[in-house]
This record gives sequence, C-alpha cells and structure tokens, in this order.
Amino acid sequence: MKEDKRFYEGFDGEKKFIFCLCKGEDILEKLHVWEGFFDDIMSLIPYSNKGWECLAEYYQLALDFDNDHWKVPDCNKALNQLMAIDRHRMKYPRRSDCYDALVELFTQSVEEKLEVYIDSE
Repeated sequence: MKEDKRFYEGFDGEKKFIFCLCKGEDILEKLHVWEGFFDDIMSLIPYSNKGWECLAEYYQLALDFDNDHWKVPDCNKALNQLMAIDRHRMKYPRRSDCYDALVELFTQSVEEKLEVYIDSE
C-alpha cells in the first residue's frame, strides 16, 4: 500500500483527513491531508444551482465527515468539483501540490473504477 503523508508533515496532533483509495476491501493508497489544506480546497468548490452536492455537501453541511471511513458517493462528481476550483485563489498557494494529489487520486478512482473513503483523525 502506498501512503503519502507529505501534506500532514509538521501538523502532528492537529486534525487530518485520510483519503483511502480502495478496491473492494483492499486499501491501495492513503493520502494524509492537514485540515487547513483540506478546508482551503473545499472552500473553493463553487455552489451549484442545485445547492451543495457530493463532496461539498458533506463538507459544507458537516454531514458524516467525522464518521470513520466515509465513502465518497460519486467519485466522478467529486473530481468535477475539484476540477472547477480556481487554484489561484488558494490561501496556501505553495501547497497547490496537495490539490494536485487529490485530483490525481480522484482521477485514478474514476479511471480504474475504484472507491474513495475519507477517514478523519
């Protein structure tokens, strides 16, 4: 299993989200993201005319995110939400590589028909 902790280094003890790329019961990859980077990215997902949806809905309305191993209901929609972000508006522009890593993880999930779960600690 591949595990990437670059985006949590230096933030020990603070809240983090762990994105788990899964095939069935097997975890193929884990991406650890400090809450500050995650908040920055999520705050830039545009509000749609249908309201908050998918990843943004659970984040903005604080639904189930603190439950262990939350399954992203639609990885394709989550990827589209991430792709709609204007990365130049990020508070932490030097960490746009965190955004890139999330886009890459969701792209892989869509292309290979894998699932993404989010754990929080």
